[in-house]
Amino acid sequence: MQIEIEKKFEFTQHDYELIKDNCEYIKKQDVHDVYYDNSSLTLFKQWHRVRTREWEFELKIKTFE
Repeated sequence: MQIEIEKKFEFTQHDYELIKDNCEYIKKQDVHDVYYDNSSLTLFKQWHRVRTREWEFELKIKTFE
């Protein structure tokens, strides 16, 4: 099993400049996700996402800080 931890945040202009000045563009990657739920959207309403990406199933569970 693989666990991925993701944190979202907003960039400031300063953050953007740091990245632009110190990082190199590598490639663009398009992803195709397919999400699964029932017609009542039970998972979606609980901030749970079951999806396939690149033919592998993933489960995402949103936590609130």
